[in-house]
Amino acid sequence: MISLILARAQNGVIGLDNRLPWHLPEDLRIFKTLTLNKTIIMGRKTWESLPKRPLPQRHNVIITRQGNLGNDYNNNENIQFCTMDGASQMANGRDCFVIGGAEIYRQFVNICHTIYISQLQQSFDGTAFFDETLLAPFSKRAEKPFPNATIPFTLQFWQKKYTKTRIPEIFNQL
Repeated sequence: MISLILARAQNGVIGLDNRLPWHLPEDLRIFKTLTLNKTIIMGRKTWESLPKRPLPQRHNVIITRQGNLGNDYNNNENIQFCTMDGASQMANGRDCFVIGGAEIYRQFVNICHTIYISQLQQSFDGTAFFDETLLAPFSKRAEKPFPNATIPFTLQFWQKKYTKTRIPEIFNQL
């Protein structure tokens, strides 16, 4: 199953100049819990913005048109560089999390089943946005507030409207 996972400011911002415009340790812990031992899919700019590459204990898939980008990582089985089509085919039948950026979210939103959004209760300046209209085919099925976080936020679980699966158990454990 393909899921999107993102943190989004009140005004829709998800990034500023290829980085997160906030530091939210509580959300990073949730991200780690949900994505550990899973496949994560990201665009090249997101890959380049990571402070530590690859993200450990995950299969990192990087979407790029730059064929030689992966030359430094040829011997690492936890890293795969491919095109958008290659990533879509590879994700079929696996538990995958799409972790950004904005263009990659737009390309995967039609084929994903669930979205985890850490909805911040604060606005930020930004250059990358997650548009609310992308949520039209989804229903919010659950939410969990974190009012005492560094920046208060609510973790939301969205699911395609036609999907009738249970809310993942891990959501209630966060």
